[in-house]
Amino acid sequence: MIKINKPVSEARGRRAGLFSAALASSLIGVMGVANAQEHSHHSQHGEMSKSSKAEWTLAEIRKIDREQGRITLRHERIESLNMDSMTMVFRLAEGVSVEGFAEGAKVRFKVIKDSGRLAITELELVSE
Repeated sequence: MIKINKPVSEARGRRAGLFSAALASSLIGVMGVANAQEHSHHSQHGEMSKSSKAEWTLAEIRKIDREQGRITLRHERIESLNMDSMTMVFRLAEGVSVEGFAEGAKVRFKVIKDSGRLAITELELVSE
């Protein structure tokens, strides 16, 4: 007489099903982390691409704080940042010098949003 052990077969099927479900869940979790990292990577490049899209903006120097690496500008509208014209303080990005600049001078500059803060990446005198 042949005895068919159906409950064992069903148990294996359930274990295989549980294993498949656990594996699928793990893969979804890993894929979620990979997607989050990719999104983060794109966000960083989104900010970087803004720097490449930064346009020259005309301004007048109101104040220079050489010690703090900041400059106050009365500037025109900054399209890339959707910012209206106003007077505000900007920090200078590393490598940007204000040597030879004085209050009242007309300048043009490029600014980016870097880690949530605005930074001037280029600054030039404008001949009148």
